[in-house]
Amino acid sequence: MSDLRDWFVMILIMLGFGAGTVWIFRYPSDAAFMAWCGLVGTVGGIYHWLNVRDSKVPDAPTSG
Repeated sequence: MSDLRDWFVMILIMLGFGAGTVWIFRYPSDAAFMAWCGLVGTVGGIYHWLNVRDSKVPDAPTSG
């Protein structure tokens, strides 16, 4: 179940990243570029956090 939540979060993040990228090309401005840079940093940070967390959290115990 944890993997599904991770994938759901990553899909939402990438949809936000895609929307931000479309926005910056449709409405170019300094403020839009700064917001997009913040979004890129946030996406990178969350992706890194998910990978590190996933590698440190043990998998679900198997029964039997």
